[in-house]
Amino acid sequence: MRKFLIISMPFDIGIGGYRRSFKVFPRLIRKLSEEFEIELYIPVNGIRTAMKFYLDEVIKGDDSIEDPRDAIAEATNIILDSINKLEKLSGYSFTINEKVLNKALDVNVTMFLKEICERRFLSSFIRVLSNFRQLFMELFEKKFWNEIRRYYVDKYSAIYSHHETVDALTTIANFTSLTEKAIILLQLDLGNLIQRTLSMRILKTILSKVNLTFFAVSPQPILKSPYLLKLADQVKIKVLRPSVAFDTTLLKFSKNKKERLSAIYFGRISKEKGIFDLIKAWKKVTCEEPEAKLTIIGKPDDNRTLRKFLRILRSIKALNITYLGYLSPNRLFPEVSRHAVLAYPSYRDSFSLTVLESLAMGLKVVAYDIPALKYIFSNSSMVFLVRAGDINTFANVLLKELLVQKEQKIDEHTIKLLSNYSSWDRVAEKEYNSLKAII
Repeated sequence: MRKFLIISMPFDIGIGGYRRSFKVFPRLIRKLSEEFEIELYIPVNGIRTAMKFYLDEVIKGDDSIEDPRDAIAEATNIILDSINKLEKLSGYSFTINEKVLNKALDVNVTMFLKEICERRFLSSFIRVLSNFRQLFMELFEKKFWNEIRRYYVDKYSAIYSHHETVDALTTIANFTSLTEKAIILLQLDLGNLIQRTLSMRILKTILSKVNLTFFAVSPQPILKSPYLLKLADQVKIKVLRPSVAFDTTLLKFSKNKKERLSAIYFGRISKEKGIFDLIKAWKKVTCEEPEAKLTIIGKPDDNRTLRKFLRILRSIKALNITYLGYLSPNRLFPEVSRHAVLAYPSYRDSFSLTVLESLAMGLKVVAYDIPALKYIFSNSSMVFLVRAGDINTFANVLLKELLVQKEQKIDEHTIKLLSNYSSWDRVAEKEYNSLKAII
């Protein structure tokens, strides 16, 4: 049977691309395994991201843990349990090289021990890696590849990456001698200058060795990364639709009574998600309506962003802003569903599951008019799009929708939209058919 390699980071950790991979991967694998022997490869940096997430959750959820080594061991076990869960969900229809997986875990455990247990002796390399990960991600993946490449000798009919991050692209480049075809799913644009420069250089290396195809979850990754369009004469590009889905159990929350004058944001706490724009807009909202309340939920991009965010919140206590940090789904959705409006001034999104889930729970949405949101949501009467960066208009529209006395009725277009994006099985089917047409 022909072999097929999937590069993915399928962990249910509340981060868009990871969460999508967790939902799609087992469904897609069940279909592909009828024709291929499927192997999963998780980039070592992907494991690091998952481990950091689970480590934070372990430490936050258990005050009795005194030795950081115990927390790291627990986070490692959660990763292994997550992979076992994926195997079960997929019907045990894929393999993963256990020697490589264990080595990747060991490498990350060692790094976390240095960061946590020996923080006062933290090396300059680790500090730089934490602040400028993109600069070192490629080198890190290459170094790891040199240590494990002996485990990979068979040829693959194709390689498919669920991510376009630097670590995923580097992994594809590492495997190009073992295949003639590569497919990359674009879930975001290529990011800042450092990431763009690295990504384009790696992509050119990949293109020089294999036939390359891009899938995209919306036009946003292409439109916001014009550098990719330069490759259009050499690369096929296909936008998947539907490319994501929401859990239909959220529909029950649409019946929850919405609190007037109550807005919510949930997502990453980051500049690119417009969190600082939101606070500026909220100042204007509360000037007009002092009783308005805003709840913010999410994890920060990094400690520097968190410190800045908390410093601003401390300086404006009178603005009725509540920050709840990260909430697990069983706590998140009941909290979100009681609010009237999602305030979402994001500059960077490939689709926005946040907006989709909010609509499913009956919230109105005020957001910036980035391509991904215009592409999917512009015809919904429950979505109000404002020119990106126009904080005054964003505040005015948000205030207007908060002051509406009656709850918004779901229009026919929104009902149809929710129906189209309500099945992860349908998403996997679309992805499978697109892959099958290529390989």
